[in-house]
Amino acid sequence: MANWGLFVESTTGYRTREWTMRQLGSVEGTREEALARLKEHAAGFAPEHPRRPKRKQLHRTADDGFLLTVHGSVDTFTCRFSVAELLYDSDNGGNTGAGT
Repeated sequence: MANWGLFVESTTGYRTREWTMRQLGSVEGTREEALARLKEHAAGFAPEHPRRPKRKQLHRTADDGFLLTVHGSVDTFTCRFSVAELLYDSDNGGNTGAGT
């Protein structure tokens, strides 16, 4: 079985915007199972900005990821969610444990 990393990239900062990425978790299973878990993360995600969201919109992308748009009273912030299959892990002797 494959091991999938769940990732979010989000915009941070007000004056100077930058993208930051972090891993939300991992899923051992199929790509579809990983995407289902990622959708749960995306739907419930509370980004740092805006502090008082007025509206949230979640979109599925063509590559089966998700985009979250969060509208505040002054500005709009975006988050991109994606899955990635683990191919190498140095903590596991280079193996992923997935039999690959």
